[in-house]
Amino acid sequence: MRMGIDVGGTKTAAVLLDARGTVVGQHQVPTVRGEGVVDSVLAAAGRVLGDAGLGVDRLEGAGLGIPGVVGRDHSTIRDAVHLGIDAFDVGAAVGERLGVRVLVENDVNAAVLGARHLLDDDSAAFAYLGLGTGIAAGLLLDGAVWRGTTGVA
Repeated sequence: MRMGIDVGGTKTAAVLLDARGTVVGQHQVPTVRGEGVVDSVLAAAGRVLGDAGLGVDRLEGAGLGIPGVVGRDHSTIRDAVHLGIDAFDVGAAVGERLGVRVLVENDVNAAVLGARHLLDDDSAAFAYLGLGTGIAAGLLLDGAVWRGTTGVA
């Protein structure tokens, strides 16, 4: 089983997927700002696992989409303005408490990758515009997320 978690300015949603990519459970909770975002992630993840009658030992790993600038380590974030976070290793904090490896990606970059996959589009360029608590765009060039020279393109 794999888990995807989307942290937004107002809600945190977790989805549980089986080996075929079929959704077997989902749950959302309000987002707690600051480092309390870890509690939001764990609440959503725990509930979706509990509803499915599964323990964390069944997870292969988790992906976490979150607003802000994600480090090259796919664990740290900075400048997550809507969450009140200047800098935080959210991947390590969630992974340690959840008990699985957590890979972190900017939420809109994760969305552009997901949209391209769902649409089965192999265009050289693909864009996604996210409208939520904030406004952001994700761009794929030749299948890869375009981050720019500073990671915030």
